[in-house]
Amino acid sequence: MAKILLAGAARRDITPEVGTLLYGYNPHQVSTSVHDPLNVTAAAFSDTKETVLLLTVTVGDFQTALADEIRHKIGEVCAIPWENVVISATHTHSAPNVAGFEGWGDVDRPYVDKFLLPAMLSVSVEAVNRMQPAVIGIGTCESNVGINRREHTRSGHIGLGQNPWGCYDPVMTVISVRGTDGTGILNMIHYGCHGTA
Repeated sequence: MAKILLAGAARRDITPEVGTLLYGYNPHQVSTSVHDPLNVTAAAFSDTKETVLLLTVTVGDFQTALADEIRHKIGEVCAIPWENVVISATHTHSAPNVAGFEGWGDVDRPYVDKFLLPAMLSVSVEAVNRMQPAVIGIGTCESNVGINRREHTRSGHIGLGQNPWGCYDPVMTVISVRGTDGTGILNMIHYGCHGTA
């Protein structure tokens, strides 16, 4: 019996109001404008027996307790086990604090409750509802835009900078998911870097 892959995807804007505290800067750094919107993208996959959701969120980091809270709620609204929900952060510093790490302040609950959580729930439901028979393709290539940031100076000091001779992974993986009729569903790119621009 041939196996069937179902896939669906959706995206929501999660950009807060200008003036929101930003994560990863000094404690008083607020946004002054919007250059690019923040978003959450959900990809749903199923073999008709089990469904999984992958969510990529344009935030800095996720606190484990908050991520688990959201995973449980997504599991409930999508009728799938919460363990089948994977959440990843892009690690931008131009987003509200949802990490709550020591030294960076508490999780911005008003942002979570007003923007983030509703968007993550609705985008998950839409991705599951949009699932259709799909095919998947994968490829890799080399990208040299990443660089090791541990710069060694002539004086022997090691600091943040550029070390083109340092270790980094130049492999970029691209996954394309299309409907069996050829329509695009989702393209995913995996590339290890710590973006600085």
